[in-house]
Amino acid sequence: MKKIVKLVCITAILLLAFGLFACTTSDVSDNSLAEYKTTAKTALETYANGKGQDNYSVDNWAVIGKIAAAGKTAMDVSANKDGVESVIAVTKQAIDTVPKKEDSALAGCFYSLEEACAKDFITKEVVKHISYFLYGEVKEVADDAGEDWNSIDWPAIDFTPQIETPVLNQKIASDLKKAFYEGHLNDFNRNDGGVEDITITKFLGEYNGNFVVEMKVSFLDGGMSALPYCVDGIIFYDSGSSFISIFVTTPN
Repeated sequence: MKKIVKLVCITAILLLAFGLFACTTSDVSDNSLAEYKTTAKTALETYANGKGQDNYSVDNWAVIGKIAAAGKTAMDVSANKDGVESVIAVTKQAIDTVPKKEDSALAGCFYSLEEACAKDFITKEVVKHISYFLYGEVKEVADDAGEDWNSIDWPAIDFTPQIETPVLNQKIASDLKKAFYEGHLNDFNRNDGGVEDITITKFLGEYNGNFVVEMKVSFLDGGMSALPYCVDGIIFYDSGSSFISIFVTTPN
């Protein structure tokens, strides 16, 4: 639907210009009209650039560029100054309809479980909670286990969570998916992906304003491997198809 709307905007500009060309005659000399068009194109480009690239997503900024280009093309076939002015008006209206980047309720950055732990964004107690809400139990490796820790079938430890089972509201879920998409934009562009490719499979809790989720991205599906790994002495399993990600919020 978005692509259709974009194409309609661009096509409308061109149709308007061709209609003006077919139904009117030039009211100024060719040289004068050409100079008028050159000045108008510069003004239109200035208007488009003035919207500010930082205010738009990568896709929508590209749309503004295409609309401006279509407007310039339409000017080329306009028969008179009135036609050029009409094209400018329609083009500006089309540019104004391109939505700006939505203000996210969340500001921060995503980290893997290991990164968040290494940077002290989360404590070992939080890591235990994450394991509990993910697997329903917590397995802890002994301090003296050494490199062969994964050869031992460690029993679950006694653990009682200090918070209720986490529930993620739809607004926060939407903001988290958008933040992940924007933070990994190059990966999504390479795979022709979008926010719709992101699934939050489990919400594992909010700790000091930081959100922990298990996520899945459709084009990153690596299959099921269930390989164990250890984070701050707590055992986790790499499913291959999903991963734990922690959104560390930026203080206001």
